[in-house]
Amino acid sequence: MRKKIMALAIVLSLLNFTACTFSEGTNSRSGEITSSSGDIKTSQSETNSSEPFIAPNQNITSAKRYKVDFQEVTEDQVTALFKTNPQKESDDFGNTDFAVNDEKGALSLSRGIGGKNKYYSVSYHTKWGNDYDSVVYRSYGYKEADADMDWDFLSRTEAEQKISDILDEFMRTGVSVKAYAISRDTYSELVNKKVEADKEWNKKLQEELGITSEEKIWSDAADYYYFYIEQTVDGIPIQSELIGNIDVGNQTWGPSGSAVLSADGLGYLRVHSPYKIVEEVETTEEFITFLEAEQMFKDKNDSFLITEEVMLDYSRLVYVVLRAENNDLILTPAWEFKYNGEQFFRVNAYTGEEVVTV
Repeated sequence: MRKKIMALAIVLSLLNFTACTFSEGTNSRSGEITSSSGDIKTSQSETNSSEPFIAPNQNITSAKRYKVDFQEVTEDQVTALFKTNPQKESDDFGNTDFAVNDEKGALSLSRGIGGKNKYYSVSYHTKWGNDYDSVVYRSYGYKEADADMDWDFLSRTEAEQKISDILDEFMRTGVSVKAYAISRDTYSELVNKKVEADKEWNKKLQEELGITSEEKIWSDAADYYYFYIEQTVDGIPIQSELIGNIDVGNQTWGPSGSAVLSADGLGYLRVHSPYKIVEEVETTEEFITFLEAEQMFKDKNDSFLITEEVMLDYSRLVYVVLRAENNDLILTPAWEFKYNGEQFFRVNAYTGEEVVTV
């Protein structure tokens, strides 16, 4: 049954990609890139309907390359931070080192292997914290969230520092934490959106596979902070999307995380696959500037003979994790362009090759 659900999800994703090749968006950079086949337009904005604010860093003219590995996470680290003594358990795959549930919430540390990738994942969540996270994560919330509001129980700056102090233990190369204020009214609105979206998905499951899902009971509304988290190296964020070629077997994923904090305390925290630096990698290629990468992005759209308007959501320098032929993981700078809400163009800032996912 799980295989059928996965297959359906893949088919629906492909249909959605095909039908929505060019649609909505705002961005974090001003100006226009004019192509012969269509316009790539941008506008000055700090938020996007599906994206948190992305700090622009197009003025960077150099960045190092590093050999990296996954940062080990120990039981002592987690128990010290969360002040609990969990009982050891294992899931069906033998990956979970420990998990504990008490009146406050659930805490787990997982370490395992996914293909060629090791992973370390720390998760703490309450029922309400999980609900508060799920209405914002990826598809909901950023457009309605307030990036400047402070709640009475804790200022936004203090809240960001509180989460950063926890994350420093796991993302040791650096971390970027951005707090978004979600009001109780906004939460209620986001829940309604999520309910409607879930109804559509459940309808497809019922029609295609005959599966009926129970209706979710959502937690009561409250004012809270949602935190968008990125691991950084030398101040440059590591992108979290899966990249590489599955046929070649060189896929990798980046670190990710999110958190929720309310007047009741920490309700949710997730840290997945943080990296550590092993050593610097010598580089002989010349660094590609943002303007050169921008031209590559324009040329790519020309090559597709696109006649519709392309909306650039944002552009920035990121680190991507590339797998070398000897299986070493190499942290490599890449210029990232996110456009039309769901699509990415990334170019290796040293080789000029496109960084793709197949």
